[in-house]
Amino acid sequence: ELVPVPREVTEPELRSVISRVRENDHAMSSVRGLPTVLAYARAAEPVSARLRARAREELVSTIAQAYQLAGWMSFDRADAKQARALLSVAKHWATQAGDAALVAFVLGPNASFVATCAGDPALGVELGYGAMGWARRSGNARLTAFTTAITARAHARLGEARLCLELLEQAGSQLDRHVGTDDDPEWLAVFDAAAL
Repeated sequence: ELVPVPREVTEPELRSVISRVRENDHAMSSVRGLPTVLAYARAAEPVSARLRARAREELVSTIAQAYQLAGWMSFDRADAKQARALLSVAKHWATQAGDAALVAFVLGPNASFVATCAGDPALGVELGYGAMGWARRSGNARLTAFTTAITARAHARLGEARLCLELLEQAGSQLDRHVGTDDDPEWLAVFDAAAL
């Protein structure tokens, strides 16, 4: 069970909350988990303003991950409007952290997917291509494959079969190029050949 939120939250504390929510089925635990994740993220924000260099980057990146998770949990609860708002906040924090991979993850497999499934696949395409650019900057072929596959899904929803198939082929090639390492972020574990 998640504990009451302290007045200030450090990076290990916030990461621990994110991990506990991810370990559970976050769709099922969203009644308590969502407000807890948001409260911890908000309590970490003023702490980040006092940190410098690597410590600040780590906390800011973790804050972004918390908002991403909260956005996804909101989408699980069929609240696309709140999901979009929280994912926008997540993108802001990921950009502040200088974390190209996390920006790509927020834009593609999250914001693009939400837009597409909420009935705006044209926005899904736009966000997907933005995510693909950030993924390429990160240098992670697995992430590039993930964002490319999400963009393909948006094209499919628009009835653009040729573009969808072209992107799926590109995604497969990117995934074949990926050499898995321990450096892959934890949140990237959800994408593999079966998911493609």
